[in-house]
Amino acid sequence: MVTALVNHGVSKAFLYQSTQDFFFKGTAPTIASTDALKIFLNSISPVIHDFNVFFIVSNDIKLIQKSLGAFGLKVHESFPSELAADATRLDCVPESGEVIVEVENVRSYDCFSSRKQAERRVDMLRDVFTLFSHRNQLSWREDTLINQCCIEAPVVVGSPKSAMQKRIDPSYALASAKLNSMISSLGLRHGSTFEKFNRIVDIHGICVTNDVPENQLLNLWISLETLAPAKGAKIGRVVRALEPFVKRHYVHRLVTTALRDLMIWNPRITRRVLRNIPLAKGLRMVPRLLRLLALDTNSQFRQELYDAFGDFHLLRYRIYSLHRLLESPKSILAAIDSHWKKVDWQVRRIYRTRNSLVHTGDAPSYLGALIENGHDYLDMVLDAVMDLSCGERKIQTLDQAFELEHLLAIGFRRKLDSLEAFTDESVGFLCELQ
Repeated sequence: MVTALVNHGVSKAFLYQSTQDFFFKGTAPTIASTDALKIFLNSISPVIHDFNVFFIVSNDIKLIQKSLGAFGLKVHESFPSELAADATRLDCVPESGEVIVEVENVRSYDCFSSRKQAERRVDMLRDVFTLFSHRNQLSWREDTLINQCCIEAPVVVGSPKSAMQKRIDPSYALASAKLNSMISSLGLRHGSTFEKFNRIVDIHGICVTNDVPENQLLNLWISLETLAPAKGAKIGRVVRALEPFVKRHYVHRLVTTALRDLMIWNPRITRRVLRNIPLAKGLRMVPRLLRLLALDTNSQFRQELYDAFGDFHLLRYRIYSLHRLLESPKSILAAIDSHWKKVDWQVRRIYRTRNSLVHTGDAPSYLGALIENGHDYLDMVLDAVMDLSCGERKIQTLDQAFELEHLLAIGFRRKLDSLEAFTDESVGFLCELQ
């Protein structure tokens, strides 16, 4: 249902805020029966509203005031009288050198989507202005005052988080340590290989810093296409290049993500349970969690974790589902194949959207999801290539990295095929990526 709403044009931020307000933080009546679900579903159903969106923009826009009508924009020195008090209360008033730009009659499902639509008009004006002035560019504040037709008081909505930034990063200290390690031991230092790797890193940096989703997706595809070995048709070689990385890293990524979320939930209980795993002395936390989830001999410790979750039913079900996925080689093989099919579809979706952007300029409503997934695929391959280059294998070229990963994925699959069940001795390879 959430996927359908997002594809229809409802903002993820609106769905998140509505869920938080209704079930956790808001002033809605106490939930006494399942009838409350109808109220919640009605509150997030896709209904078109009229919005007026107010940006606080630099004074330079007054110099091109005659052109604003073509973009559906109006300039005001101050907020309309009916909004002035609320703007002051919300600390959203222009200062010296700033004016207010109003985008009228924006028709959208929610205030977040309306802000996105309105900012596209201001963005378009800025881009056209740069055709005539390359040094002087329009600027505006992130916070925007939005007035909705059926709600009495306006709200302030900030700039949405970029799809490229929706990735959980390591701490600054850990990221610094990884950078220092890579710089000192990277094997990709030979001629065209180093230049190609640098080019991909540069394009990745442009993706992260650029806030225009269409440009992000185009640059992501360029990075994937540049990274993949130059053999065969464009889409086919990108898909073939990603396949071994996706399949071999799938289990490790699932367990690592589960461990991170368990530590966010309760690090003390998580560490206590994992310390008790038999025959795990000297192992790090990821292989300990793998053994907790995959081995029947650790069922009592899993039950201890289930009991500790209390009313956190969602996390309990998630850990239980992960246990069912990891409990046998056959179930892992089925899960990997199912996951790869979905990734294959998504990569082809990214390519079709890239073509649509280039040839027609059309962007789908689910563009953000494509960017998030494309960024995830690119980072996964780059991380693996750097590990293969900096580790014991010391690969020297990108082609070597892809060929080696292909061979490792074949070995990984054969090992799974050869096992009937997991033991403490045979399960560890699932999270050994070097």
